[in-house]
Amino acid sequence: MRERADPVIKICGITRGADAEAAIGAGVQIVGLMFVPGSRRLVTLAQARALAEQLRGRVQLAGVFMDQPYREVEQIAAALDLDLVQLHGDEVAADWLRLGRPLIKRVLPGAGGAGLPAGVVPLLDPGAGSGIAYAWGDCRDDCGNALIAGGLAPDNVAQAILACAPWGVDVSSGVEAGTPGHKDPARIDSFVDQVRRAYRELAARKVAA
Repeated sequence: MRERADPVIKICGITRGADAEAAIGAGVQIVGLMFVPGSRRLVTLAQARALAEQLRGRVQLAGVFMDQPYREVEQIAAALDLDLVQLHGDEVAADWLRLGRPLIKRVLPGAGGAGLPAGVVPLLDPGAGSGIAYAWGDCRDDCGNALIAGGLAPDNVAQAILACAPWGVDVSSGVEAGTPGHKDPARIDSFVDQVRRAYRELAARKVAA
């Protein structure tokens, strides 16, 4: 999962097939489906099944959970054959390895992912999906194996990438134009363009060094 030729881009909170198609068309690698009760981007299992059938084999599907019972997460992951499980609460990642699926685990910037089991991707997110922005230039984590999230949008994602050189980025509200869960294709395209531009600049810096 860690090796890439292109930037890793995850769009979370997908609720509609057309939005998922826009993400795939822009070159996004991971689509996130929200199963956290109370989320404004929550999908039902029936909605998720329809999206999974539409997208299977075309993009990686991640299910997002937060402090939910293991059995519930296991059943949803199996029913949808999720490619990834993202744990967004206070879960202990080591307890979830028996799912047998790649894991993404949210941690606070500054806490880092050093305590995570090998192979678990840290998601550095200061606001637990609230869209709170973070001063990535002040981040002291090694972001090379991490996804970063929190307030990212087309107008600031390049700056964040250039500041901490992450493995990838995760966005939700930053590519919406008002209604939670309804993505804006133009903002998706702009976001992806800015991500690619930033990674090209990082590559150029590495060559120059």
